[in-house]
Amino acid sequence: MSIFASKYQLIRIWGQDLGSFDYFIENEQAKAESDNAPLEAIYQRDGQWITIHDLENKNVRRTILGKLLEYYAYHETADKRDAWEKAKPKPIVVERQRPDQIEIAKQFVDMHRYSVDAWTAKIERPTTSDDEAYQKIYFSLIGGEYGEVTCIDDGEYEIEIGSSDSYSGHPVLFTFQI
Repeated sequence: MSIFASKYQLIRIWGQDLGSFDYFIENEQAKAESDNAPLEAIYQRDGQWITIHDLENKNVRRTILGKLLEYYAYHETADKRDAWEKAKPKPIVVERQRPDQIEIAKQFVDMHRYSVDAWTAKIERPTTSDDEAYQKIYFSLIGGEYGEVTCIDDGEYEIEIGSSDSYSGHPVLFTFQI
């Protein structure tokens, strides 16, 4: 069971704040389930479940309860999922292969610190030609595999290349047309 699927979310929040591993939190939640611990339980000491109400520090209590409220406010529901689907940007559809796709991919790769040989398209299959690799990079680019691709104008798109990946060492906006 996932730590997010348990009804003992305060145990998860408490454990995550302490830096506990997920498997430990999941085990604590399972113990609480088998003990029929109060829902307000945050941990067990000497066989007794300590609850959020037992905490003396009001700021810690407020922080933990705030995270619990945030979790339930943002927890996925069918209505939220439908709204998200409607709000998602429309996918980029490429109807036919054009020679400029390879050129766009070359320009995109050239803005990075690494040559085409260091990209997944070549690492997975070293015998792949550069043009085939650029073609794969192009489709991964427009598919959002390298980050969020944003439409800035009719047929014109941009993607940010982070400073750790860019040739210049600074964040760069790469724009291209489809």
